[in-house]
Parts: sequence; structure tokens; C-alpha cells
Amino acid sequence: MSLLNQHPRFNNLKNHLKSICPLHAESWKRTAFRCVEPKWARPEYLISGKGTKRHGGRWMRRGLTPTVYASSSETIALKEALHNFGRYGIKPRQKPRVLIDIEIELSSLVPMLPLLENLTWPSLKELLEEDWEAVNASGVESLSQAFGRALWELGYEGLRVPSARDRRGQNLIWFPERLKPNSKVTIVGEAELDRWIAK
Repeated sequence: MSLLNQHPRFNNLKNHLKSICPLHAESWKRTAFRCVEPKWARPEYLISGKGTKRHGGRWMRRGLTPTVYASSSETIALKEALHNFGRYGIKPRQKPRVLIDIEIELSSLVPMLPLLENLTWPSLKELLEEDWEAVNASGVESLSQAFGRALWELGYEGLRVPSARDRRGQNLIWFPERLKPNSKVTIVGEAELDRWIAK
């Protein structure tokens, strides 16, 4: 699978973010949630980000770095999971899902909305509603992926964004290889999860 061409305005976007991100970066100490198929609920997969590194996602193009997606509530996590099933032509009731709590402590997270208030471009609508997979199919990094990659290259641990499925909720995206020494991600009930999820 070949690497994608860089978004044509990536350097411009990165330069703007470099100047304003330090004003808005925050710490985060809360519970987030993932809703996944049982085969991806195993602890060694759940917070590794390896699947996104291989296939890409809205906020990071494939082939660069592990990236993990979680949601601010159980409801948003379920909505995200149902959308992903539908995207691949899977009926919502065809496969079981596991809902998992994850305790997250980050020291350098970037919230999207304050950033966008200080940018004339891009807009929230452009970032959340673009068909990133169609853009990737043309061989180019999507705008939202360029946004996430710029933050990764600038050394931030991740970003906090409104959910594309329900704007009342939020998604948390983090880069495991960027975690600071005092940051940590812990799966709640990891021993039980490892015990009961089939190998």
C-alpha cells in the first residue's frame, strides 16, 4: 500500500498551528470509551493504534504513526461504532461489540474548537464532513489527516474534536508514540478483559 501524497496546503496549515497551539494546549484526565469488535478488544490491540497506522483514519493518514480513537461517552462510542460498521456494509446486529472504559491522562492535548476560532481556514464543517476515504482513494492525504499530522509533527500527544456522528459529543485522538513521561493510558478491567476475550 503506497504512501499518500501530502495535502497541498499542509505546510501552510502546520505553520499556522505552530503559532497558536501553545496558547490552547491542555492536560486531560478523564475516562474515554471505545466500542469495538471482540477481536480488537484484546488489550494488546485496544490502545496500540496499529490498525489506524495500517489503514488510516479521519485524523491520521496510513503508514505514519499509531493513532488511537476514543469517545467522551458510551453513547458516542456506540454511534461511532455503528457508523463504522455501516461504512463497510455490515449490518449493526451482525457482529457483537465490546464497550470498554479507558482512563486517560495526557499533558499536551490540543482542543480543536479554540484553534478554529483563531483560523480563517479550515472550518469545522470541512474537517468533519469531508469523505477522507474518497480523498485517500485519489492518492492524496485528506484535510483532516493533514490537521492531525501537523499536530503530531509539532510534538503534541493528540487532539480533542467534536464527534462527526453527534456534535454534542467529543472524540479523543492520541498518538501512543508521543506520550510524555507523565502521561498514561490505562484500560479499566484489563485483567478481566484479557481473561474473557478469546485469543
